[in-house]
Amino acid sequence: MPTADAPAPTWDDRPIGIGHLRYGLEQWGVVLRGHKYIFQTAKGHEELYDLASDPAETNDLARKSGLEPWRQATSAVHNAKLGRGWRVDVAITSSIPRSPFVLKLPMAAQAALIVDPEAEIPNPANQVWGQTPRRVAADVGTVALSEDRTQLTFTPASGSIVRGQIAILFGRDVDPTEVVIERAGEPVTIIKSPNRASFRNPKDSLHIKRSTVIAPPPSEIDRIRALEGGADEMGENAEMLKELGYVE
Repeated sequence: MPTADAPAPTWDDRPIGIGHLRYGLEQWGVVLRGHKYIFQTAKGHEELYDLASDPAETNDLARKSGLEPWRQATSAVHNAKLGRGWRVDVAITSSIPRSPFVLKLPMAAQAALIVDPEAEIPNPANQVWGQTPRRVAADVGTVALSEDRTQLTFTPASGSIVRGQIAILFGRDVDPTEVVIERAGEPVTIIKSPNRASFRNPKDSLHIKRSTVIAPPPSEIDRIRALEGGADEMGENAEMLKELGYVE
């Protein structure tokens, strides 16, 4: 409740979410205080526009403004985790079985995940409508954080060629050159450059760089699959979802 000395909140103070866009590359965003912020999942690209002075969105302010308030607003309105961290580009062609990579992190991560490969594809499959995605996260592999969240284990998938991305969210900028990588219990040589760290051999590579990353909320298809567990899990929406044909 506003106090007698504080102005009442206005509609301009209420974040309006820009959803998980169906057409084009996957993006998230928010409109707040006369500004529009957009985040692209696959590349971590960020945009910010002043809608009052630039309604045509021709002047991107992302490099001129502190973006943390817009990231926080986007996280809140979408029930997601969006912030600074690392983006790890993965390319694996070595023979199967493949040894997992263990990344020892310089601080505890807030989240870690395989970036949905569909986020890199314009007009991705609409799984709610029964369309089959071209690739899924399991085609890249799996990641797991240790109990203290300072160690990440990446196990590549068994496909002949594995390419994809891992997102590691810290919530602030962390130098990638502070990472330690082990494989088969032995440290590997890391190539370090400003703001980047890489492991490379003739068959496999990991390239780590600073980036804004997102741990998105469950997808619509994941939410529907979760509801298929039974009426008790569906709660008060059970009958409506059944009538609409989403669950049986």
